[in-house]
Amino acid sequence: MKLSEKQTQKQITDYLTALNIPCWRQNMGVKDSRINKLRRQEPCFYRFLYWLFPLYPKKTFLDLAGVNPKTGQFFTIEVKAEGKKPTDAQKNTIAFFLDCSCPADWFDSFEDAKKFIDKHLR
Repeated sequence: MKLSEKQTQKQITDYLTALNIPCWRQNMGVKDSRINKLRRQEPCFYRFLYWLFPLYPKKTFLDLAGVNPKTGQFFTIEVKAEGKKPTDAQKNTIAFFLDCSCPADWFDSFEDAKKFIDKHLR
């Protein structure tokens, strides 16, 4: 049975939490449909944390981020549904963090993410 992106994300965050590794979801933005109802305009899309990458338009935020409690090193993970691939912007972001010596990668299964976590964060 194929797992959704959300299910895989939950498995990864649950595993990180069990290891006492601080992590959080990073939402790129949210669509506010209330504006459509109130003003009869198109829904508005709010971008969160966009100011962190203002000079890098071909980068985006990955799904999960955290800090290795042993080293203080930042890490970030992109999660995809099984069989899906990251976008070019997500690949660019992963390469950016790897160039900065921060662990970063994408996964479409919990098993692969677990190997990454065990190798880089434990």
